[in-house]
Amino acid sequence: SIREDSYQNVWVSTTDGLYLLPSGNIGSNQIYLPQMPTQNSCTKLAHDFNHRIWVGTKSGELFILDGQELVPCFNFQDQFGGRNIRAIHFISNHRMLIAGDFGFAVLSNRASDKHKWHADRFFPGNFKHISQSHSGRIFVSSAEGAYLFDTLHNALDTVYKGRVYATAFDAEHARLAIGKKDGLFL
Repeated sequence: SIREDSYQNVWVSTTDGLYLLPSGNIGSNQIYLPQMPTQNSCTKLAHDFNHRIWVGTKSGELFILDGQELVPCFNFQDQFGGRNIRAIHFISNHRMLIAGDFGFAVLSNRASDKHKWHADRFFPGNFKHISQSHSGRIFVSSAEGAYLFDTLHNALDTVYKGRVYATAFDAEHARLAIGKKDGLFL
């Protein structure tokens, strides 16, 4: 994935690691996560509400960029036996949602150590996308269906049951678009 931070730097996650393309100097780059075996390639980038960069990897590790250092915050392989982070979504700076091959997890950080995150809730499965409407409703898709995430109870309510390849929220028409093998449904 590709993200631009609040300083207009461009961040690119690749199978070789995390690259920074500095603002105004797109020709130079710096690698923050060194070249690693394929299982640890960067699969997802996200920003939290403080514009900090978060990195999800194919091996299931979650990192935060703290200054010049990538600090490990959670390891899905160790916790749930899973890999491949596909989506990172922040509800607040102390609560995030993670989707991947391993399942869907609600993580929180209530400790004084800003880098220690804990799983509040876990749903096994093959989860793919997280999208949010302008009104704050959060939709999650998996290989088995599409769900509405209840932020108050940390629960998933089924919206559609069946094979789903992607979901996106159409803000203009206030509809959830569900990508299936045989087409797009609203």
